[in-house]
Amino acid sequence: MLKEWLSQRESGNNQPAEIVQVTGVKVNPTDKGVEVILQTSLGQQLQLLNRSTGNNFIVDIPNAQLRLPNGKSYTFCSNKPIADLREITVANIDANTVRVTLVGEKALPIVELFDDNAVLGWFLV
Repeated sequence: MLKEWLSQRESGNNQPAEIVQVTGVKVNPTDKGVEVILQTSLGQQLQLLNRSTGNNFIVDIPNAQLRLPNGKSYTFCSNKPIADLREITVANIDANTVRVTLVGEKALPIVELFDDNAVLGWFLV
């Protein structure tokens, strides 16, 4: 369950919001489970739209793109990062939306959001 939402900064003149570059993804085991970290210098500008279906917890992040520091697009995938979690995938689904998918082995993952100015992430417990 997400405990907090990050809101996207609105521009004062109705211009489209800047596309936030997600330049790295890290998956770190913890004593609680695993943390998934999306690295960006503009983390406070991300808006999260989540839903679940079956054992999948899905988060769409509009106005964001998964890009390496050299500007190239990429997809991140981690298989079996911990027991009870089959897969974590982070990918661009269109020109300005990143999708994070967490697939539970037998049940929907329990998710807790954290953020600061440099990263956006999830603890899975």
